[in-house]
Amino acid sequence: MLNVWIGNLGKYNEGELVGEWLELPVSKKELDAFLREKVGLQLTQEEVDKALVETGVCYEEYMNIDYEDIVF
Repeated sequence: MLNVWIGNLGKYNEGELVGEWLELPVSKKELDAFLREKVGLQLTQEEVDKALVETGVCYEEYMNIDYEDIVF
C-alpha cells in the first residue's frame, strides 16, 4: 500500500494549502471523486466552464507533495 498527499496546485500558488492523503490503489471513479471533493479540482470542460462563470477561476492541476509506504 502507498499513501500519497495530493494537493491543489492553483490554490498552493495562491498561498493556500488544499489537499489530503489518499491511500492507493483506488479506482478511477474513486480518484475522480477525491480530486473533486477533497482537492477541489474541475475535471471536465463542463465543470471548468461552470467554475469560470461562477467565480472566474478554475482549478485543474494537482501536485503530489509527499508519499509514505505502508508496510504490513
